[in-house]
Amino acid sequence: MDAEAAAVLALVMECAALLGRSEAGTASEDERRRLRALIPLAKLTTAKQAVATASEALECFGGAGYVEDTGLPRLLRDAQVLAIWEGTTNVLSLDVLRAEGREGAFSAVLADLSQRSERLARPLNRVAATAVRDGVRGLVAAGRQALSEGGAALEAGARKLALRAGHLAEALCLAETAAVDEVAAEQFRRFVALRIG
Repeated sequence: MDAEAAAVLALVMECAALLGRSEAGTASEDERRRLRALIPLAKLTTAKQAVATASEALECFGGAGYVEDTGLPRLLRDAQVLAIWEGTTNVLSLDVLRAEGREGAFSAVLADLSQRSERLARPLNRVAATAVRDGVRGLVAAGRQALSEGGAALEAGARKLALRAGHLAEALCLAETAAVDEVAAEQFRRFVALRIG
């Protein structure tokens, strides 16, 4: 749960930094395009993770996690709202496709993930870094194929592509902190084992 929370925070801080540059008028065109796709990617990915983490947290409390008097079941119900209120996973995935069609936003995210994965720092866990690099290469290949096919095939695979992109973006944002912090390095290793494989 700690590794998942650290990865979520890393992605949210990436979005916040890009948004700050965009609002200040200092963002490059590439950063602005990436932000346009990262916002729905972050919403859909973190919403799904909030539900899974809240469910796990309730389980940690045993029976008290089920009893309404503790207030704990409300955590899970409130987490469930995120995947609905902010736009369902399918709607947000289709928004990523709209952003791609209008301004190449998803392609900008794929290019950034590819560059970041190829320059992962040496001190990182080799197995985790390799899994992330391989994951990004697979995502880029699948993304390019889906974008070239277009139409119904692209829409049918949008959700899977978006979730994969969100998890890989989280891993790569966390990797930047992991390069200089031992705790973050362990969180990176655990997150990659959990979400990337």
